[in-house]
Amino acid sequence: TDYLVNHSVDAVVSPFVEHSGMYLFNETHQGRGLVMLKHPVKRVIDEHLSRSSRDSGGGGVLGVSLQDLVESKDLVDNLVTRALVGMTNPLEDVNQTHVVIAREILRRKFVVGLFEWFDLSIARFEDYLDWWEDRNILSNLTINQCHFKIIQSEERQGVLEVGHHRGNEWRVLERRNWADVSLYRYAKRLFGLQRNLLKHDE
Repeated sequence: TDYLVNHSVDAVVSPFVEHSGMYLFNETHQGRGLVMLKHPVKRVIDEHLSRSSRDSGGGGVLGVSLQDLVESKDLVDNLVTRALVGMTNPLEDVNQTHVVIAREILRRKFVVGLFEWFDLSIARFEDYLDWWEDRNILSNLTINQCHFKIIQSEERQGVLEVGHHRGNEWRVLERRNWADVSLYRYAKRLFGLQRNLLKHDE
């Protein structure tokens, strides 16, 4: 917080949208956020299976199966929508008005990236930040190798989705996360429209 107030940093990485937004988006700071989104159902399943793969017992996250997780009352739904509109009470229901507000915040305040187009999203962020010229992105072999390693890591993690895609768990999660699913579909359209923010033609 002190770094933001003192103007001593140019960028901040944080999963806490509401708290960060208090300092990043105000009369003094008129910045724009960079956000990387994953399909909300894939996000929940990937996180669960990724943790399960590291669980020596092999029984899932703390022994909870995916089926039990998707039906659990402890699973907070529509996390992205809640974060964007500042909903801090997990028991509060998300409604269509929240989705409309979240869409507008996403449109006005964020450059959108998508995990399903990961490499293109990273290139877009770099272009928007002027790193193509400042960091010699196009010809810097070290940076290109770093990108390749990150992309390869994401591909390996994606293997964990196999076997659950479009199954019953998927349908339950899609229903529970209806607002985030709607927001994600909008984000995909926004991803195309934001091409105009770039200096280079993709």
